[in-house]
Amino acid sequence: MNKLSGLIAEARRRRVFRTAGLYIVGAWVLLQVADLALESIGLPDSLLRFFWFAAFAGFPVALIFGWFFDVTADGISRTLPSDGAPAEDLRMRVPDYVIVGALAVVVAVFAAGLFDRARQAEELNGPYDPKGIAVLPLENLSGDEDQEYFSAGMHDALITSLSKISGFRVVSRTTTVRLDRALPMTEIGKTLGVRNIVEGSVTRDGDRVRVIVQLIDAATDAHIWAENFEREFTSVLGLQGDMAKAIARAVNVQLSDEEDAMLSETREIDPKAYDRYLRGAYLLNHGSNRVRRRGITILENLIDEGHEDAQIYASLAFGYALLGHSPYPEGMYPASKLAARKAMELDDSIPEVYLALGMHEMYYEWDFAAAENHLLHALELNPSQIDAVFHYAWLMELLRNTDKSLPAGELTVELDPLLPDMSAWLAEQYRYAGQYERAIELAQNALELDPKNALALMSLGVTYSEMGDFDQALRMTSQIANHAVWGFTHAAVLAEAGQTEEARQILESIDKVPRNVIALVLIYSALDDVDEAFRWMEVARDAKLPWYPWFIIGFQFMDEVRADPRMQSYAAELGLEDALKRALELP
Repeated sequence: MNKLSGLIAEARRRRVFRTAGLYIVGAWVLLQVADLALESIGLPDSLLRFFWFAAFAGFPVALIFGWFFDVTADGISRTLPSDGAPAEDLRMRVPDYVIVGALAVVVAVFAAGLFDRARQAEELNGPYDPKGIAVLPLENLSGDEDQEYFSAGMHDALITSLSKISGFRVVSRTTTVRLDRALPMTEIGKTLGVRNIVEGSVTRDGDRVRVIVQLIDAATDAHIWAENFEREFTSVLGLQGDMAKAIARAVNVQLSDEEDAMLSETREIDPKAYDRYLRGAYLLNHGSNRVRRRGITILENLIDEGHEDAQIYASLAFGYALLGHSPYPEGMYPASKLAARKAMELDDSIPEVYLALGMHEMYYEWDFAAAENHLLHALELNPSQIDAVFHYAWLMELLRNTDKSLPAGELTVELDPLLPDMSAWLAEQYRYAGQYERAIELAQNALELDPKNALALMSLGVTYSEMGDFDQALRMTSQIANHAVWGFTHAAVLAEAGQTEEARQILESIDKVPRNVIALVLIYSALDDVDEAFRWMEVARDAKLPWYPWFIIGFQFMDEVRADPRMQSYAAELGLEDALKRALELP
Protein backbone atom coordinates (compact mmCIF):
# COMPACT_ATOMS: atom_id res chain seq x y z
CA MET A 1 0.00 0.00 0.00
CA ASN A 2 2.88 2.33 0.84
CA LYS A 3 4.41 1.67 -2.62
CA LEU A 4 1.10 2.47 -4.32
CA SER A 5 0.63 5.63 -2.27
CA GLY A 6 4.14 6.68 -3.09
CA LEU A 7 3.58 6.06 -6.82
CA ILE A 8 0.35 8.11 -6.81
CA ALA A 9 2.09 10.89 -4.92
CA GLU A 10 4.96 10.91 -7.40
CA ALA A 11 2.54 10.89 -10.36
CA ARG A 12 0.74 13.89 -8.82
CA ARG A 13 4.03 15.68 -8.23
CA ARG A 14 4.98 15.12 -11.86
CA ARG A 15 1.47 16.35 -12.93
CA VAL A 16 0.75 13.11 -14.82
CA PHE A 17 -2.97 13.19 -13.98
CA ARG A 18 -3.32 16.76 -15.17
CA THR A 19 -1.48 15.85 -18.38
CA ALA A 20 -3.90 12.91 -18.92
CA GLY A 21 -6.90 15.12 -18.31
CA LEU A 22 -5.74 17.82 -20.65
CA TYR A 23 -4.91 15.23 -23.34
CA ILE A 24 -8.33 13.58 -23.15
CA VAL A 25 -10.21 16.89 -23.26
CA GLY A 26 -8.06 18.20 -26.10
CA ALA A 27 -8.29 14.96 -28.12
CA TRP A 28 -12.05 14.86 -27.71
CA VAL A 29 -12.46 18.44 -28.93
CA LEU A 30 -10.19 17.81 -31.93
CA LEU A 31 -12.09 14.63 -32.86
CA GLN A 32 -15.39 16.49 -32.79
CA VAL A 33 -13.98 19.17 -35.06
CA ALA A 34 -12.53 16.50 -37.37
CA ASP A 35 -15.87 14.71 -37.55
CA LEU A 36 -17.67 17.85 -38.67
CA ALA A 37 -14.92 18.88 -41.07
CA LEU A 38 -14.66 15.49 -42.79
CA GLU A 39 -18.42 15.29 -43.26
CA SER A 40 -18.57 18.78 -44.73
CA ILE A 41 -15.86 18.15 -47.33
CA GLY A 42 -16.98 14.59 -48.12
CA LEU A 43 -13.89 12.69 -47.02
CA PRO A 44 -14.36 8.98 -46.20
CA ASP A 45 -15.22 7.75 -42.70
CA SER A 46 -12.08 5.63 -42.73
CA LEU A 47 -10.04 8.84 -42.19
CA LEU A 48 -11.99 9.61 -39.01
CA ARG A 49 -11.33 6.09 -37.78
CA PHE A 50 -7.63 6.77 -38.33
CA PHE A 51 -7.88 9.90 -36.12
CA TRP A 52 -9.54 7.88 -33.37
CA PHE A 53 -6.79 5.30 -33.56
CA ALA A 54 -4.13 8.00 -33.39
CA ALA A 55 -5.84 9.55 -30.35
CA PHE A 56 -5.88 6.26 -28.46
CA ALA A 57 -2.31 5.44 -29.48
CA GLY A 58 -1.13 8.86 -28.34
CA PHE A 59 -2.58 8.55 -24.83
CA PRO A 60 0.18 6.36 -23.31
CA VAL A 61 2.74 8.56 -25.06
CA ALA A 62 1.22 11.60 -23.29
CA LEU A 63 1.42 9.81 -19.92
CA ILE A 64 5.09 8.94 -20.45
CA PHE A 65 5.82 12.50 -21.51
CA GLY A 66 4.03 13.84 -18.42
CA TRP A 67 6.10 11.60 -16.17
CA PHE A 68 9.50 12.66 -17.50
CA PHE A 69 8.95 16.27 -18.56
CA ASP A 70 7.42 19.55 -17.37
CA VAL A 71 5.99 22.20 -19.62
CA THR A 72 6.80 25.63 -18.17
CA ALA A 73 6.92 29.24 -19.30
CA ASP A 74 10.57 28.69 -20.05
CA GLY A 75 9.87 25.67 -22.29
CA ILE A 76 10.07 21.89 -21.84
CA SER A 77 12.37 20.63 -19.10
CA ARG A 78 13.11 17.30 -17.50
CA THR A 79 11.17 16.70 -14.28
CA LEU A 80 13.52 16.79 -11.34
CA PRO A 81 13.57 13.84 -8.92
CA SER A 82 11.99 14.28 -5.47
CA ASP A 83 15.36 13.70 -3.72
CA GLY A 84 13.68 12.04 -0.81
CA ALA A 85 11.32 14.91 -0.01
CA PRO A 86 8.27 13.94 2.02
CA ALA A 87 5.28 12.70 0.09
CA GLU A 88 2.75 15.32 -0.83
CA ASP A 89 -0.64 15.40 0.83
CA LEU A 90 -2.85 13.00 -1.17
CA ARG A 91 -6.05 14.84 -0.38
CA MET A 92 -8.00 16.15 -3.39
CA ARG A 93 -7.59 19.84 -4.08
CA VAL A 94 -9.84 22.19 -6.02
CA PRO A 95 -7.87 21.79 -9.30
CA ASP A 96 -8.12 18.02 -8.91
CA TYR A 97 -11.89 18.20 -8.58
CA VAL A 98 -12.05 20.38 -11.68
CA ILE A 99 -10.01 17.88 -13.69
CA VAL A 100 -12.06 14.89 -12.48
CA GLY A 101 -15.30 16.71 -13.21
CA ALA A 102 -14.14 17.66 -16.68
CA LEU A 103 -13.08 14.09 -17.38
CA ALA A 104 -16.47 12.80 -16.19
CA VAL A 105 -18.28 15.22 -18.50
CA VAL A 106 -16.09 14.22 -21.47
CA VAL A 107 -16.62 10.50 -20.79
CA ALA A 108 -20.38 10.98 -20.44
CA VAL A 109 -20.60 13.00 -23.66
CA PHE A 110 -18.40 10.51 -25.48
CA ALA A 111 -20.51 7.55 -24.31
CA ALA A 112 -23.70 9.35 -25.27
CA GLY A 113 -22.21 10.10 -28.67
CA LEU A 114 -21.29 6.46 -29.25
CA PHE A 115 -24.78 5.37 -28.22
CA ASP A 116 -26.38 7.95 -30.49
CA ARG A 117 -24.15 6.93 -33.41
CA ALA A 118 -25.04 3.27 -32.90
CA ARG A 119 -28.74 4.16 -32.69
CA GLN A 120 -28.55 6.30 -35.83
CA ALA A 121 -26.67 3.59 -37.70
CA GLU A 122 -29.26 1.00 -36.71
CA GLU A 123 -32.13 3.28 -37.72
CA LEU A 124 -30.40 4.26 -40.94
CA ASN A 125 -29.46 0.78 -42.01
CA GLY A 126 -32.62 -0.87 -40.75
CA PRO A 127 -33.61 -3.25 -43.56
CA TYR A 128 -30.79 -1.94 -45.76
CA ASP A 129 -27.80 -4.25 -46.03
CA PRO A 130 -24.69 -2.02 -46.37
CA LYS A 131 -23.13 -4.72 -48.59
CA GLY A 132 -26.26 -5.03 -50.72
CA ILE A 133 -26.32 -3.40 -54.14
CA ALA A 134 -28.88 -3.47 -56.93
CA VAL A 135 -28.39 -2.32 -60.50
CA LEU A 136 -31.63 -1.11 -62.02
CA PRO A 137 -32.13 -1.74 -65.76
CA LEU A 138 -30.17 0.84 -67.75
CA GLU A 139 -32.34 3.14 -69.84
CA ASN A 140 -31.85 2.88 -73.59
CA LEU A 141 -31.31 6.44 -74.86
CA SER A 142 -30.18 5.44 -78.33
CA GLY A 143 -33.54 6.35 -79.85
CA ASP A 144 -33.84 2.86 -81.34
CA GLU A 145 -35.98 0.22 -79.65
CA ASP A 146 -34.02 -2.44 -81.49
CA GLN A 147 -31.05 -1.48 -79.30
CA GLU A 148 -32.83 -2.75 -76.19
CA TYR A 149 -30.70 -5.89 -76.30
CA PHE A 150 -27.60 -3.68 -76.08
CA SER A 151 -28.71 -1.77 -72.97
CA ALA A 152 -29.85 -5.08 -71.44
CA GLY A 153 -26.44 -6.55 -72.25
CA MET A 154 -24.66 -3.63 -70.59
CA HIS A 155 -26.97 -4.03 -67.58
CA ASP A 156 -26.14 -7.74 -67.31
CA ALA A 157 -22.42 -7.03 -67.76
CA LEU A 158 -22.38 -4.44 -64.97
CA ILE A 159 -24.18 -6.84 -62.62
CA THR A 160 -21.66 -9.54 -63.51
CA SER A 161 -18.71 -7.21 -62.91
CA LEU A 162 -20.03 -6.07 -59.53
CA SER A 163 -20.75 -9.68 -58.57
CA LYS A 164 -17.04 -10.44 -58.81
CA ILE A 165 -16.43 -8.13 -55.84
CA SER A 166 -16.73 -10.06 -52.57
CA GLY A 167 -17.59 -6.87 -50.67
CA PHE A 168 -20.95 -6.71 -52.43
CA ARG A 169 -24.12 -8.79 -52.30
CA VAL A 170 -25.57 -8.12 -55.75
CA VAL A 171 -29.28 -8.56 -56.40
CA SER A 172 -30.11 -10.75 -59.38
CA ARG A 173 -31.12 -9.30 -62.73
CA THR A 174 -34.41 -11.22 -62.68
CA THR A 175 -35.47 -9.27 -59.62
CA THR A 176 -34.34 -5.81 -60.74
CA VAL A 177 -36.27 -6.10 -64.02
CA ARG A 178 -39.44 -6.85 -62.01
CA LEU A 179 -39.24 -3.71 -59.90
CA ASP A 180 -41.86 -1.01 -60.04
CA ARG A 181 -39.65 1.93 -61.07
CA ALA A 182 -42.29 4.36 -59.82
CA LEU A 183 -41.45 3.41 -56.24
CA PRO A 184 -39.23 5.77 -54.22
CA MET A 185 -35.63 4.63 -53.86
CA THR A 186 -36.15 4.14 -50.14
CA GLU A 187 -38.93 1.63 -50.85
CA ILE A 188 -36.89 -0.14 -53.52
CA GLY A 189 -34.04 -0.43 -51.03
CA LYS A 190 -36.37 -1.88 -48.39
CA THR A 191 -37.90 -4.32 -50.87
CA LEU A 192 -34.51 -5.59 -52.00
CA GLY A 193 -32.76 -5.22 -48.65
CA VAL A 194 -29.92 -3.14 -50.15
CA ARG A 195 -28.28 0.12 -49.14
CA ASN A 196 -26.83 0.91 -52.57
CA ILE A 197 -28.78 1.36 -55.81
CA VAL A 198 -27.25 1.99 -59.22
CA GLU A 199 -29.28 3.53 -62.03
CA GLY A 200 -28.27 4.97 -65.35
CA SER A 201 -28.60 5.07 -69.09
CA VAL A 202 -26.87 3.81 -72.22
CA THR A 203 -26.39 5.66 -75.46
CA ARG A 204 -24.90 4.04 -78.52
CA ASP A 205 -23.95 6.39 -81.30
CA GLY A 206 -22.16 4.62 -84.11
CA ASP A 207 -18.87 3.37 -82.77
CA ARG A 208 -19.18 5.29 -79.48
CA VAL A 209 -20.82 4.04 -76.30
CA ARG A 210 -21.77 6.35 -73.45
CA VAL A 211 -22.98 5.09 -70.09
CA ILE A 212 -24.11 7.46 -67.34
CA VAL A 213 -24.40 5.83 -63.93
CA GLN A 214 -25.23 7.22 -60.53
CA LEU A 215 -25.16 5.70 -57.08
CA ILE A 216 -27.99 6.31 -54.64
CA ASP A 217 -28.06 5.69 -50.89
CA ALA A 218 -31.40 3.90 -50.48
CA ALA A 219 -31.61 4.75 -46.78
CA THR A 220 -31.58 8.51 -47.43
CA ASP A 221 -32.45 8.72 -51.15
CA ALA A 222 -29.28 10.78 -51.54
CA HIS A 223 -27.23 10.75 -54.74
CA ILE A 224 -23.73 10.02 -53.51
CA TRP A 225 -21.86 9.59 -56.79
CA ALA A 226 -22.30 9.90 -60.52
CA GLU A 227 -20.01 9.55 -63.51
CA ASN A 228 -20.10 9.61 -67.29
CA PHE A 229 -18.23 6.79 -69.02
CA GLU A 230 -17.54 6.92 -72.74
CA ARG A 231 -15.56 4.54 -74.91
CA GLU A 232 -15.07 3.38 -78.42
CA PHE A 233 -17.16 0.27 -79.01
CA THR A 234 -13.98 -1.79 -79.43
CA SER A 235 -13.04 -1.01 -75.78
CA VAL A 236 -16.45 -1.65 -74.23
CA LEU A 237 -15.16 -4.60 -72.16
CA GLY A 238 -12.87 -2.28 -70.25
CA LEU A 239 -15.79 0.08 -69.70
CA GLN A 240 -17.68 -2.51 -67.67
CA GLY A 241 -14.81 -3.16 -65.31
CA ASP A 242 -14.08 0.55 -64.90
CA MET A 243 -17.67 1.20 -63.85
CA ALA A 244 -17.60 -1.59 -61.28
CA LYS A 245 -14.34 -0.34 -59.77
CA ALA A 246 -15.61 3.25 -59.63
CA ILE A 247 -18.79 2.14 -57.83
CA ALA A 248 -16.73 0.13 -55.34
CA ARG A 249 -14.57 3.19 -54.60
CA ALA A 250 -17.66 5.34 -54.11
CA VAL A 251 -18.88 3.15 -51.22
CA ASN A 252 -15.40 2.43 -49.79
CA VAL A 253 -15.36 -1.24 -50.81
CA GLN A 254 -11.78 -2.47 -51.05
CA LEU A 255 -10.85 -4.72 -53.97
CA SER A 256 -8.46 -7.60 -53.59
CA ASP A 257 -5.62 -7.87 -56.09
CA GLU A 258 -7.44 -10.77 -57.75
CA GLU A 259 -10.69 -8.82 -58.03
CA ASP A 260 -8.89 -5.79 -59.45
CA ALA A 261 -7.22 -8.01 -62.04
CA MET A 262 -10.53 -9.60 -63.07
CA LEU A 263 -12.08 -6.15 -63.57
CA SER A 264 -9.16 -4.75 -65.54
CA GLU A 265 -9.72 -6.49 -68.87
CA THR A 266 -8.76 -4.11 -71.65
CA ARG A 267 -8.60 -6.29 -74.77
CA GLU A 268 -10.24 -4.92 -77.89
CA ILE A 269 -13.10 -6.75 -79.60
CA ASP A 270 -14.61 -7.06 -83.03
CA PRO A 271 -17.59 -4.65 -82.84
CA LYS A 272 -19.83 -6.63 -85.19
CA ALA A 273 -19.06 -9.94 -83.48
CA TYR A 274 -19.62 -8.49 -80.02
CA ASP A 275 -22.89 -6.96 -81.12
CA ARG A 276 -24.09 -10.38 -82.26
CA TYR A 277 -22.81 -11.92 -79.03
CA LEU A 278 -24.92 -9.48 -77.02
CA ARG A 279 -27.98 -10.43 -79.10
CA GLY A 280 -27.36 -14.12 -78.45
CA ALA A 281 -26.75 -13.61 -74.73
CA TYR A 282 -29.89 -11.48 -74.50
CA LEU A 283 -31.99 -14.32 -75.93
CA LEU A 284 -30.36 -16.82 -73.54
CA ASN A 285 -31.27 -14.69 -70.53
CA HIS A 286 -34.68 -13.38 -71.51
CA GLY A 287 -36.83 -16.17 -72.83
CA SER A 288 -38.16 -19.71 -72.88
CA ASN A 289 -36.19 -22.74 -74.01
CA ARG A 290 -37.38 -22.08 -77.57
CA VAL A 291 -35.99 -18.53 -77.39
CA ARG A 292 -32.78 -19.79 -75.76
CA ARG A 293 -32.21 -22.08 -78.73
CA ARG A 294 -32.28 -19.02 -81.01
CA GLY A 295 -29.63 -17.40 -78.81
CA ILE A 296 -27.52 -20.56 -78.91
CA THR A 297 -27.74 -20.62 -82.70
CA ILE A 298 -26.32 -17.07 -82.86
CA LEU A 299 -23.43 -18.04 -80.59
CA GLU A 300 -22.76 -21.26 -82.49
CA ASN A 301 -22.60 -19.30 -85.75
CA LEU A 302 -20.02 -16.96 -84.24
CA ILE A 303 -17.85 -19.95 -83.31
CA ASP A 304 -18.28 -21.48 -86.76
CA GLU A 305 -17.11 -18.21 -88.29
CA GLY A 306 -13.84 -18.40 -86.36
CA HIS A 307 -14.53 -16.15 -83.37
CA GLU A 308 -12.61 -18.15 -80.77
CA ASP A 309 -13.68 -16.19 -77.71
CA ALA A 310 -13.78 -17.53 -74.15
CA GLN A 311 -16.92 -15.58 -73.24
CA ILE A 312 -18.81 -16.96 -76.26
CA TYR A 313 -17.87 -20.51 -75.29
CA ALA A 314 -18.78 -19.82 -71.65
CA SER A 315 -22.21 -18.48 -72.62
CA LEU A 316 -22.74 -21.49 -74.87
CA ALA A 317 -21.76 -23.84 -72.05
CA PHE A 318 -24.27 -22.25 -69.69
CA GLY A 319 -26.94 -22.11 -72.40
CA TYR A 320 -26.55 -25.81 -73.14
CA ALA A 321 -26.75 -26.53 -69.40
CA LEU A 322 -29.98 -24.54 -69.12
CA LEU A 323 -31.50 -26.58 -71.93
CA GLY A 324 -30.14 -29.74 -70.33
CA HIS A 325 -31.97 -28.91 -67.14
CA SER A 326 -35.31 -29.83 -68.64
CA PRO A 327 -37.59 -32.88 -68.53
CA TYR A 328 -35.78 -34.46 -71.47
CA PRO A 329 -32.38 -32.86 -72.08
CA GLU A 330 -31.55 -34.47 -75.46
CA GLY A 331 -27.78 -34.52 -74.98
CA MET A 332 -27.32 -30.89 -74.00
CA TYR A 333 -25.08 -31.61 -71.02
CA PRO A 334 -22.28 -33.28 -73.03
CA ALA A 335 -22.32 -30.29 -75.38
CA SER A 336 -22.15 -28.01 -72.33
CA LYS A 337 -19.03 -29.79 -71.05
CA LEU A 338 -17.25 -29.50 -74.40
CA ALA A 339 -17.97 -25.77 -74.62
CA ALA A 340 -16.87 -25.23 -71.01
CA ARG A 341 -13.57 -27.03 -71.56
CA LYS A 342 -12.90 -24.93 -74.66
CA ALA A 343 -13.65 -21.75 -72.71
CA MET A 344 -11.21 -22.82 -69.96
CA GLU A 345 -8.42 -23.23 -72.52
CA LEU A 346 -8.89 -19.58 -73.47
CA ASP A 347 -9.69 -18.10 -70.05
CA ASP A 348 -9.98 -20.04 -66.80
CA SER A 349 -11.47 -17.16 -64.77
CA ILE A 350 -15.07 -17.09 -66.05
CA PRO A 351 -17.54 -18.21 -63.31
CA GLU A 352 -20.17 -19.49 -65.76
CA VAL A 353 -17.69 -22.07 -67.03
CA TYR A 354 -17.47 -23.73 -63.61
CA LEU A 355 -21.21 -23.36 -63.11
CA ALA A 356 -21.82 -25.25 -66.36
CA LEU A 357 -19.30 -27.94 -65.36
CA GLY A 358 -20.91 -28.22 -61.93
CA MET A 359 -24.34 -28.69 -63.48
CA HIS A 360 -22.93 -31.30 -65.89
CA GLU A 361 -21.39 -33.33 -63.07
CA MET A 362 -24.42 -32.91 -60.84
CA TYR A 363 -27.24 -33.69 -63.27
CA TYR A 364 -25.58 -35.83 -65.92
CA GLU A 365 -22.50 -37.61 -64.60
CA TRP A 366 -23.86 -37.79 -61.04
CA ASP A 367 -20.37 -37.15 -59.69
CA PHE A 368 -21.40 -35.07 -56.71
CA ALA A 369 -17.93 -34.42 -55.28
CA ALA A 370 -16.77 -32.99 -58.61
CA ALA A 371 -19.99 -30.98 -58.89
CA GLU A 372 -19.41 -29.44 -55.46
CA ASN A 373 -15.85 -28.44 -56.35
CA HIS A 374 -16.94 -26.76 -59.60
CA LEU A 375 -19.86 -24.90 -58.00
CA LEU A 376 -17.75 -23.66 -55.11
CA HIS A 377 -15.11 -22.45 -57.55
CA ALA A 378 -17.78 -20.57 -59.50
CA LEU A 379 -18.82 -18.90 -56.24
CA GLU A 380 -15.23 -18.00 -55.41
CA LEU A 381 -15.07 -16.12 -58.72
CA ASN A 382 -18.55 -14.63 -58.34
CA PRO A 383 -20.10 -14.84 -54.84
CA SER A 384 -23.41 -13.45 -56.13
CA GLN A 385 -23.79 -15.88 -59.03
CA ILE A 386 -27.33 -16.89 -58.17
CA ASP A 387 -27.48 -19.92 -60.47
CA ALA A 388 -24.37 -21.34 -58.78
CA VAL A 389 -25.89 -20.67 -55.34
CA PHE A 390 -29.17 -22.29 -56.40
CA HIS A 391 -27.62 -25.49 -57.74
CA TYR A 392 -25.22 -25.72 -54.80
CA ALA A 393 -28.22 -25.50 -52.45
CA TRP A 394 -29.89 -28.39 -54.26
CA LEU A 395 -26.70 -30.43 -54.35
CA MET A 396 -26.44 -30.11 -50.58
CA GLU A 397 -30.14 -30.95 -50.35
CA LEU A 398 -29.52 -34.11 -52.37
CA LEU A 399 -26.75 -35.05 -49.94
CA ARG A 400 -29.07 -34.23 -47.05
CA ASN A 401 -26.63 -31.67 -45.68
CA THR A 402 -29.18 -29.19 -44.35
CA ASP A 403 -26.47 -27.18 -42.53
CA LYS A 404 -25.29 -26.06 -45.98
CA SER A 405 -28.40 -26.44 -48.14
CA LEU A 406 -30.73 -24.19 -46.15
CA PRO A 407 -28.34 -21.20 -45.80
CA ALA A 408 -27.59 -21.44 -49.53
CA GLY A 409 -31.30 -21.59 -50.27
CA GLU A 410 -31.92 -18.54 -48.09
CA LEU A 411 -29.23 -16.71 -50.04
CA THR A 412 -31.03 -17.39 -53.32
CA VAL A 413 -34.05 -15.54 -51.94
CA GLU A 414 -31.85 -12.66 -50.76
CA LEU A 415 -30.29 -12.38 -54.21
CA ASP A 416 -33.58 -12.72 -56.09
CA PRO A 417 -36.34 -11.65 -53.69
CA LEU A 418 -38.94 -10.80 -56.34
CA LEU A 419 -38.73 -14.10 -58.23
CA PRO A 420 -41.50 -16.25 -56.70
CA ASP A 421 -39.90 -19.50 -57.82
CA MET A 422 -36.93 -18.87 -55.50
CA SER A 423 -39.18 -18.66 -52.44
CA ALA A 424 -41.12 -21.71 -53.64
CA TRP A 425 -37.97 -23.77 -54.16
CA LEU A 426 -36.73 -22.79 -50.72
CA ALA A 427 -40.11 -23.87 -49.35
CA GLU A 428 -39.44 -27.28 -50.88
CA GLN A 429 -36.06 -27.45 -49.14
CA TYR A 430 -37.66 -26.78 -45.78
CA ARG A 431 -40.35 -29.35 -46.52
CA TYR A 432 -37.68 -31.95 -47.26
CA ALA A 433 -36.12 -31.05 -43.89
CA GLY A 434 -39.47 -31.57 -42.13
CA GLN A 435 -39.77 -27.87 -41.17
CA TYR A 436 -43.34 -27.46 -42.36
CA GLU A 437 -44.18 -24.08 -40.82
CA ARG A 438 -41.27 -22.39 -42.57
CA ALA A 439 -42.12 -24.23 -45.79
CA ILE A 440 -45.70 -22.92 -45.70
CA GLU A 441 -44.52 -19.37 -44.94
CA LEU A 442 -42.16 -19.33 -47.92
CA ALA A 443 -44.70 -20.83 -50.32
CA GLN A 444 -47.25 -18.23 -49.25
CA ASN A 445 -44.64 -15.51 -49.81
CA ALA A 446 -44.26 -16.81 -53.35
CA LEU A 447 -48.02 -16.63 -53.86
CA GLU A 448 -48.03 -13.01 -52.70
CA LEU A 449 -45.67 -12.28 -55.60
CA ASP A 450 -47.62 -14.49 -58.02
CA PRO A 451 -51.02 -15.84 -56.84
CA LYS A 452 -51.00 -18.48 -59.58
CA ASN A 453 -47.44 -19.70 -59.10
CA ALA A 454 -47.65 -23.44 -59.82
CA LEU A 455 -44.49 -24.37 -57.94
CA ALA A 456 -45.72 -22.66 -54.75
CA LEU A 457 -49.15 -24.31 -55.03
CA MET A 458 -47.48 -27.68 -55.56
CA SER A 459 -45.25 -27.15 -52.51
CA LEU A 460 -48.19 -26.16 -50.31
CA GLY A 461 -50.22 -29.12 -51.52
CA VAL A 462 -47.46 -31.62 -50.76
CA THR A 463 -46.67 -30.00 -47.40
CA TYR A 464 -50.29 -30.12 -46.24
CA SER A 465 -50.51 -33.71 -47.51
CA GLU A 466 -47.49 -34.73 -45.43
CA MET A 467 -49.07 -32.98 -42.43
CA GLY A 468 -52.26 -35.01 -42.95
CA ASP A 469 -54.42 -32.00 -43.91
CA PHE A 470 -55.78 -33.42 -47.17
CA ASP A 471 -58.57 -30.87 -47.53
CA GLN A 472 -56.04 -28.05 -47.67
CA ALA A 473 -53.70 -30.12 -49.82
CA LEU A 474 -56.35 -30.84 -52.45
CA ARG A 475 -57.50 -27.22 -52.40
CA MET A 476 -54.00 -26.23 -53.48
CA THR A 477 -53.30 -28.97 -56.01
CA SER A 478 -56.70 -28.71 -57.70
CA GLN A 479 -55.60 -25.27 -58.93
CA ILE A 480 -52.73 -26.85 -60.91
CA ALA A 481 -54.41 -30.10 -61.96
CA ASN A 482 -53.93 -29.20 -65.63
CA HIS A 483 -50.46 -27.73 -65.33
CA ALA A 484 -47.98 -29.16 -67.85
CA VAL A 485 -45.23 -29.75 -65.27
CA TRP A 486 -46.79 -29.95 -61.80
CA GLY A 487 -50.27 -31.21 -62.66
CA PHE A 488 -49.38 -34.76 -61.57
CA THR A 489 -49.19 -33.52 -57.97
CA HIS A 490 -52.98 -33.45 -57.77
CA ALA A 491 -53.22 -37.14 -58.67
CA ALA A 492 -50.53 -38.04 -56.14
CA VAL A 493 -52.28 -36.11 -53.35
CA LEU A 494 -55.57 -37.79 -54.27
CA ALA A 495 -53.83 -41.15 -53.85
CA GLU A 496 -52.34 -40.10 -50.50
CA ALA A 497 -55.81 -38.98 -49.37
CA GLY A 498 -57.24 -42.41 -50.18
CA GLN A 499 -59.06 -41.32 -53.34
CA THR A 500 -57.23 -43.94 -55.37
CA GLU A 501 -59.82 -44.34 -58.11
CA GLU A 502 -59.63 -40.67 -59.05
CA ALA A 503 -55.83 -40.87 -58.95
CA ARG A 504 -55.76 -43.91 -61.25
CA GLN A 505 -58.03 -42.19 -63.74
CA ILE A 506 -55.53 -39.32 -64.01
CA LEU A 507 -52.66 -41.82 -64.23
CA GLU A 508 -54.27 -43.57 -67.19
CA SER A 509 -54.50 -40.27 -69.05
CA ILE A 510 -50.72 -39.72 -68.86
CA ASP A 511 -48.65 -40.93 -71.80
CA LYS A 512 -46.22 -43.65 -70.70
CA VAL A 513 -43.10 -42.03 -72.20
CA PRO A 514 -39.78 -40.95 -70.65
CA ARG A 515 -40.77 -37.28 -70.83
CA ASN A 516 -43.43 -37.98 -68.16
CA VAL A 517 -41.26 -40.19 -65.98
CA ILE A 518 -41.39 -37.94 -62.90
CA ALA A 519 -45.17 -37.93 -62.89
CA LEU A 520 -45.31 -41.70 -63.42
CA VAL A 521 -42.83 -42.54 -60.66
CA LEU A 522 -44.47 -40.28 -58.09
CA ILE A 523 -48.07 -41.24 -58.82
CA TYR A 524 -47.24 -44.95 -58.74
CA SER A 525 -45.38 -44.33 -55.49
CA ALA A 526 -48.37 -42.53 -53.97
CA LEU A 527 -50.55 -45.48 -55.00
CA ASP A 528 -48.03 -47.79 -53.27
CA ASP A 529 -47.41 -49.56 -56.59
CA VAL A 530 -43.74 -50.01 -55.74
CA ASP A 531 -42.82 -52.29 -58.64
CA GLU A 532 -44.11 -49.86 -61.27
CA ALA A 533 -42.36 -47.00 -59.51
CA PHE A 534 -39.05 -48.88 -59.68
CA ARG A 535 -39.63 -49.76 -63.32
CA TRP A 536 -39.98 -46.11 -64.27
CA MET A 537 -37.04 -45.15 -62.07
CA GLU A 538 -34.93 -47.46 -64.24
CA VAL A 539 -36.24 -45.66 -67.32
CA ALA A 540 -35.13 -42.37 -65.78
CA ARG A 541 -31.69 -43.79 -64.98
CA ASP A 542 -31.17 -45.23 -68.46
CA ALA A 543 -32.31 -41.98 -70.11
CA LYS A 544 -29.87 -39.98 -67.93
CA LEU A 545 -32.66 -37.69 -66.76
CA PRO A 546 -31.18 -34.90 -64.62
CA TRP A 547 -33.38 -35.47 -61.60
CA TYR A 548 -33.04 -39.22 -61.29
CA PRO A 549 -30.96 -39.04 -58.04
CA TRP A 550 -33.79 -37.17 -56.32
CA PHE A 551 -36.02 -40.23 -56.66
CA ILE A 552 -33.66 -41.89 -54.23
CA ILE A 553 -33.39 -39.07 -51.74
CA GLY A 554 -35.68 -36.15 -52.13
CA PHE A 555 -38.90 -36.46 -54.09
CA GLN A 556 -42.27 -36.48 -52.37
CA PHE A 557 -44.73 -39.41 -52.08
CA MET A 558 -41.93 -41.97 -52.10
CA ASP A 559 -41.82 -43.18 -48.51
CA GLU A 560 -42.83 -46.75 -49.40
CA VAL A 561 -40.42 -46.92 -52.34
CA ARG A 562 -37.57 -45.35 -50.38
CA ALA A 563 -38.00 -47.90 -47.58
CA ASP A 564 -37.86 -50.83 -50.03
CA PRO A 565 -34.58 -52.82 -49.71
CA ARG A 566 -33.99 -52.41 -53.46
CA MET A 567 -33.45 -48.69 -52.94
CA GLN A 568 -30.20 -49.43 -51.09
CA SER A 569 -28.59 -50.72 -54.29
CA TYR A 570 -29.83 -47.68 -56.26
CA ALA A 571 -28.32 -45.39 -53.65
CA ALA A 572 -25.04 -47.34 -53.65
CA GLU A 573 -24.65 -46.86 -57.42
CA LEU A 574 -24.50 -43.10 -56.83
CA GLY A 575 -22.68 -43.08 -53.51
CA LEU A 576 -25.80 -41.85 -51.73
CA GLU A 577 -26.05 -44.49 -48.99
CA ASP A 578 -25.51 -42.02 -46.16
CA ALA A 579 -27.89 -39.51 -47.70
CA LEU A 580 -30.57 -42.22 -48.03
CA LYS A 581 -30.07 -43.16 -44.39
CA ARG A 582 -30.56 -39.53 -43.32
CA ALA A 583 -33.64 -39.24 -45.57
CA LEU A 584 -35.23 -42.28 -43.93
CA GLU A 585 -34.73 -40.71 -40.50
CA LEU A 586 -36.73 -37.59 -41.37
CA PRO A 587 -40.44 -37.34 -40.49
